Amino acid sequence: MTTTPRRLLIPLLLCAAGSAGAAPVIGALEGSGAAQSAFTAEGYDRLDTEAVLDLYADALAALPGAGAVALAATGTEVTLRYLGTSAAHAGTLRWAGLGDLFSTRDGLSAADAMLDFSNVIGSIGLQRTVGGLALGDALDLAFDTEAFDGTALGLAGHAGGSAGPAHAVDLGGGRWLLGFESWGAQDFSDALLLVEGVAQATAAVPLPGSLPLTLAGLTLLAGVRRRQSTPTGTRAASAHISS
Repeated sequence: MTTTPRRLLIPLLLCAAGSAGAAPVIGALEGSGAAQSAFTAEGYDRLDTEAVLDLYADALAALPGAGAVALAATGTEVTLRYLGTSAAHAGTLRWAGLGDLFSTRDGLSAADAMLDFSNVIGSIGLQRTVGGLALGDALDLAFDTEAFDGTALGLAGHAGGSAGPAHAVDLGGGRWLLGFESWGAQDFSDALLLVEGVAQATAAVPLPGSLPLTLAGLTLLAGVRRRQSTPTGTRAASAHISS
């Protein structure tokens, strides 16, 4: 029987090692911002007018009852677009373990926003692409908020900290609307994101039923190879002793 030379195993192993994907990386900010509107009567908030108040108004209303959803990449890239905030306090959206994505108020204080409704948050409408992902990589997002003293504005204060997981609404076509809530109204619009290239994460796929047979076959093949590598004299001696 012809056997595969052992030296062929080394290139195969090297090839498998070289196929591992690169580490995920956050791309540069892209876009030129978006038209914005205030949603609250006080006017400290800013939301992407077209996306949030027109295209995804129903999804925005559904966020409080939507619940948190584990999302995972469906390819090598995920695109995230920042859609605005209904919170007076500032914060930072980030991908845990990779880095910051967006500043939610981008330097526009609640006081300045209330003073002039034409003042806008520069980061609204911008997007980033996170590349180097593998199929099924978890969407690991976080929202960290800054301390806020709203006394002078007649608003409640906030001590700052990390918000809980985002609520998510499926928009179809691999797009999801995500909303974070740090405290207070529980409307899950303190930080809004449009995410593309993801799907709801599924449980681990069970091993196929044929796997035990495959393992048994490999074990048998290994035994045959060991027998073929045994010197002829040794096999003859073994046969003579057993007889």
